Amino acid sequence: MNKKAILVTIVLLAIIFVSCKRTYSTDHQILSTEDAGLSTEGLSEADETCDNTAEQQSSDASIETSENSKGYEPAYETGMYSFMTYSELTSALCSADSEQHLAIRSDMDEFDYGPRFDSFIRAYADKNTDLLVPWFEETIMTIRGEYEWQKIVLFISELYELPWIWYYCDYKGETVVVGISDLETIESISIPEDSDYREAVSIIAPNAPLYTSDFADNASKNTITDMNIILDGNKNVAALRYYYGKSDRYYYRFILGKCLVSIWAYESGVELTNDFFESFSLKPQDTQKKPESGPAS
Repeated sequence: MNKKAILVTIVLLAIIFVSCKRTYSTDHQILSTEDAGLSTEGLSEADETCDNTAEQQSSDASIETSENSKGYEPAYETGMYSFMTYSELTSALCSADSEQHLAIRSDMDEFDYGPRFDSFIRAYADKNTDLLVPWFEETIMTIRGEYEWQKIVLFISELYELPWIWYYCDYKGETVVVGISDLETIESISIPEDSDYREAVSIIAPNAPLYTSDFADNASKNTITDMNIILDGNKNVAALRYYYGKSDRYYYRFILGKCLVSIWAYESGVELTNDFFESFSLKPQDTQKKPESGPAS
């Protein structure tokens, strides 16, 4: 092989090496986002698994939140944005020129959060959808959480590959987590009026089971029960009650309006009763003056 051929070979190898390095770097960013907690097939059982992931992140996340007065964390690292108060959440979602909102938009420009999250963000910023929050006995529920980041959490893509907002709320001194995914914010999804939870899931994610393989593997300890609950005084709603034996927790899932709702008591072994559900509702947050937050447990 002459010198010219050798030189050409070296140049080609160098180009291939640089190209591979760039590809690895890009793939690594995408994998890091998935590892942070984003669901990949809409089958992620967020209610059961997030606590373990969150506890591992709690130290770093609480430090970063306490040092960050903007009320937002980089979701490309954590898979979520966390907020201390309703006001911070409102600013981030509903005020298109706010610092929090612009920061999320900047992240969306750099990282692909998918069309559902894009639709979700635009629906609130363009004032097409009211931001619905949890109420109890005609009063917006007080925010409460064990960690600073664990007050209000916005997931980019969780259960059924949808954006979810989790509110850690105070209920008679206990922490009740209210997860809401408002389907009105997602342009690509339309469900018939009066659909129940099972019917809605069959439309949103037709290939997704109502439980994960982990749930099925522990079927002797886990149960799913169909039940009817009375919401907000007189709304009779079909619901599913999940019981996870491993964590000794009960989860309640149903449709309220156009929202998928998942509610559970944070403390193990606590089962919510009609006393809670009959006084629970979802309403726009500015219906009346609201408390910002309560004491952390």
